[in-house]
Amino acid sequence: MSSLTVDLGRFVADLSLRQIPSEGCNNARTGIADCFGVLVAGTRDHEIALIDRELGSTFGAALASLIPSGARRSIETAALINGVAAHVLDHDDVGLDGHPSAVLVPAILAQGEVAGASGAEMLTAYIAGYEVWAELLAREPMPLHR
Repeated sequence: MSSLTVDLGRFVADLSLRQIPSEGCNNARTGIADCFGVLVAGTRDHEIALIDRELGSTFGAALASLIPSGARRSIETAALINGVAAHVLDHDDVGLDGHPSAVLVPAILAQGEVAGASGAEMLTAYIAGYEVWAELLAREPMPLHR
């Protein structure tokens, strides 16, 4: 008997874009584009500058871009700052009892940029993350929101 973590890890590692129906890819592209748009709009909010000022060091070899400025930060910091920008205006997508794109897209963009991932790889990562989120939500005995 394997653990949930092992099963989900295997699912993510084995997933390829060829396995995903075109409708799923189209929905994912919409989620990514929507998130990117609200992320860009959210960067003008004053909280983004505050977070960047507090966390914005560029220590570490792997640097990822803040959107849309292109300023370079650590992968984790870029993902966090871009994630806050994606959610700060609260216009991000709602699904799976939360805001999956505001969590997934900034992390995938930051890690994907540094790793040199292709668009297809990042699309696959988004779908894998969305599916994992859905699986974990389905296992939750009580709704997170009432």
